[in-house]
Amino acid sequence: MTVEAKTWPDLFEARVRQAPDAVALVFEDTTLTYAELNARANRLAHALIARGVGPERVVGLSLPRSVDMIVAEVAVLKAGGAYLPLDPDYPDERIAYMVADAAPVCVLDSVPDVSGYPDTDPARSSRVTNAAYVIYTSGSTGRPKGVVLSHTGVAKLLATQVERLGVGPHSRVLQFASPSFDVAFWDLCLGLLSGGRLIVVPAERRVPGAALTDYIHRHGADFLILPPALLAALPADCVLPEGATLLAGTERVAPELVARHARGRRMFNAYGPTEATVNSTLGFCDPDASGSSVPIGVPDPGTTAYVLDDSLRPAAEGELYLGGAGLARGYLGRPGLTAERFVASPFEPGQRLYRTGDVVRRLDDGRLDFVGRADDQVKIRGYRVEPGEVEAVLGGYPSVAQVAVVAREGRLVAYAVPAAGSTADPDAQVQGWKDAHDALFQVAEDNPFIGWNSSYDGEPIPLDEMRAWLDATVDSVLALRPRRVLEIGVGSGMILSRVAPQVEAYWGSTCPRRASGRCVPGSPPTPRLPARSSCAASRPATCPGCRPSTPSSSTR
Repeated sequence: MTVEAKTWPDLFEARVRQAPDAVALVFEDTTLTYAELNARANRLAHALIARGVGPERVVGLSLPRSVDMIVAEVAVLKAGGAYLPLDPDYPDERIAYMVADAAPVCVLDSVPDVSGYPDTDPARSSRVTNAAYVIYTSGSTGRPKGVVLSHTGVAKLLATQVERLGVGPHSRVLQFASPSFDVAFWDLCLGLLSGGRLIVVPAERRVPGAALTDYIHRHGADFLILPPALLAALPADCVLPEGATLLAGTERVAPELVARHARGRRMFNAYGPTEATVNSTLGFCDPDASGSSVPIGVPDPGTTAYVLDDSLRPAAEGELYLGGAGLARGYLGRPGLTAERFVASPFEPGQRLYRTGDVVRRLDDGRLDFVGRADDQVKIRGYRVEPGEVEAVLGGYPSVAQVAVVAREGRLVAYAVPAAGSTADPDAQVQGWKDAHDALFQVAEDNPFIGWNSSYDGEPIPLDEMRAWLDATVDSVLALRPRRVLEIGVGSGMILSRVAPQVEAYWGSTCPRRASGRCVPGSPPTPRLPARSSCAASRPATCPGCRPSTPSSSTR
């Protein structure tokens, strides 16, 4: 299939003309047809144009997940500008840096009253080479970097979704990704440029549990892009729709996930850096395949992929270089970094290749298999993170002389050396941990579970669920008929009080992590307690991996 290179709004407006009354957008119980979405976006687009928005002008968007979020994204594109997603959950300092660096014409945190503007399609002078959106990713120099993407990659996304994924007017596309992820731009293409329906997931439902899967089934979503971390955390009774197409990406896909989710539906391992317009390769996931890895597959239509050694010669295993019309223009205001990562192609004169930094191997059947990184960059729950950026922030504190940041078991851990003459008081820090611990585990007469809050919404876990967990945990321990028990992270003693009377000895140690969210000095880095979801029936009783301290209590 050959898709003509056109701008996103040109392609969208063609869909509006073809089926104006078809449902385009769904959010909870609100729906908009293609004509209604177009009219609302047009009014806002005219307002933006009146404020100076046009080609190569950026508009910051800091809106909550809603119908207005999609309307604003479409409006900026229809005005000829480029949108810059600003996640309200980001630290204020990061948002301030992004705004200062990108210099947007304006920042929208809500949709203003635009009732006085026309709802007709605005005239545009933008071309496919103009910027469509700017995404900031982690930077090794200590500052995030803005990737500028034009409309040239839209054609290859359309070809991929039609040729390889079968997306069309019948499709019901789930919009799960944060707007700060480039995947959200593909969602706009999948749902609105196909003539299908875009179903936006509310913020409170973006959790691995029934809140999400019930929403998916209620709205008939049959095309899903979901991160592997969420798929792994879905409870067994929270099942995705049969016959749906599922894309898992942003991080490594494990064979166990394929075995669980690929049966009864089509599943793909999706790979692609932001610098190459969202997606670059797709690997079909076979639930019956053997092996310890899931290949990332073959290049998308309009994408070239080369596996090269350090001398830019083809190799069976090496760094992956990507080419094609989908390559980003480069990094905003970073010509040196752009020249370093976007290099001249030795195979196609006049063309560029993007150095991904990912090491892959080419299998006998031509598919690509991800091996690892050629640099220090890591991915944490789908986010690209340069440890150097974190080190730069921590190293900025006067009390820190040296710092090293590494990835351990799905999270970042920092090791710091105090500066000479630092006034930091270790005893005061330990006392702070103790005070936090005592405050967290104070026992109320009618509720011993104070401090057990959901990792997703911060709300207290329902009391009946906690009581069921405690009963199940005590029963599982006693079923082993133990004689001596060591509990790491004894907390308020809920388990101790019920198990200790029935064993010869019970040793319990407190774990400051439970109060502070970090390990005590000298302890090995460990992950947080696995997050509880609304479908989960249990929660770990201990803080796995923490080194026990001197026993603090014993019985018998």
